[in-house]
Amino acid sequence: MVSSQASTSASAAASNASALNTTIPSSPVARSRLECMPKLLYGTAWKTDYTSDLVILALTHGFRGIDTAGQRKHYREDHVGQALHAAQTEMNLDRRDIWLQTKFTPRSGQDWTHPELIPFSYDDAVEVQVRKSVAASLRNLHPWLTFEPFDKVAQKIEQNFKNCKNEEFDAGVEYGDKQTVYAFLAAGMGLPGLKVTVLSGTNDERHMVEAVTAVEEACKEGTWKKGELDRIRRIVYGE
Repeated sequence: MVSSQASTSASAAASNASALNTTIPSSPVARSRLECMPKLLYGTAWKTDYTSDLVILALTHGFRGIDTAGQRKHYREDHVGQALHAAQTEMNLDRRDIWLQTKFTPRSGQDWTHPELIPFSYDDAVEVQVRKSVAASLRNLHPWLTFEPFDKVAQKIEQNFKNCKNEEFDAGVEYGDKQTVYAFLAAGMGLPGLKVTVLSGTNDERHMVEAVTAVEEACKEGTWKKGELDRIRRIVYGE
């Protein structure tokens, strides 16, 4: 998940944007300059403590696409970040030359026998879960950058949600291009047919079709601003 700031002149929007700032480091996170996802990705599930070494080995053998997820039940997202750091410093492999994808995992896919390893609380609202997961993933995957402590960010996310939960969801303020679709699909926003499982590791095309259908319904009802539907559709399908 990659984050980018959205600018606005409205005071209310600026307040929301300030909450987003707490999840972004002083230096911008890297974006892949690959035009599309590689045909073959290296999956990091079930690699446990060997994740970092195996990712480096995969990169050494030519892999340029890495898949991980924001949950410790099956993944070590933090070890992927360590491998990326090593690739930059020891292999001279620029982060921008790697396609990196991570996924928000809802609470149903987390291991609650170890709640201390989960970036959100069981009772958090889905919107809060997504924001906290994004903040944790940014830190896990960019260990060479300096971030505000996660605990402080989590508190700000909770407070911002309490203050703004009755306001209309504004994708342009709260999220960057990539995060918009992640948060929208995960939260559901009360739209029919939208499934959280879209972001729990499935690549079932039917779920993505349902997601786009739900977005279209939202657009018809005026929930989304002009042009937002096409932007979301392009993100969903990687166009």
